[in-house]
Amino acid sequence: MSSIEQWIERISKPRTEIGNHSVCPYARSARYTVIETDTIDVDTFKEQVTVYVLPRLLTAEQLLDMCVELNQKNPDLVFLPDHWSSTSNINGVGTGNGEQNIILAQNRYDLEVARTQLSRGTYYDHWDFDYLEEILSL
Repeated sequence: MSSIEQWIERISKPRTEIGNHSVCPYARSARYTVIETDTIDVDTFKEQVTVYVLPRLLTAEQLLDMCVELNQKNPDLVFLPDHWSSTSNINGVGTGNGEQNIILAQNRYDLEVARTQLSRGTYYDHWDFDYLEEILSL
């Protein structure tokens, strides 16, 4: 099992620390493809989620800057960064993959529908306000 597959498995498991929700309730069932690359070509986007694995030497700031630029140029998609050294968490439960620099690409409409469904329950109750704002702003 690849490190990406292990990460997807980890963020799919319900955790008591976050109200028996998983970090990403849709991760296990999502169709995804993994592309190792030095740059992102949006024409390679496919499935529900494309996981772009980028060089490890990129800084967290560079990865975020890439996402900001990609989001501005491609309003129908959402690009979310995950730097290998990220310590992001939801109520103490790590959200990052911890091994590779990745950018997750998803269809914006589909993501907004999923976020709306999750907001109707208790999913976001355990999120730190700043982290929630950071994720929702991209």
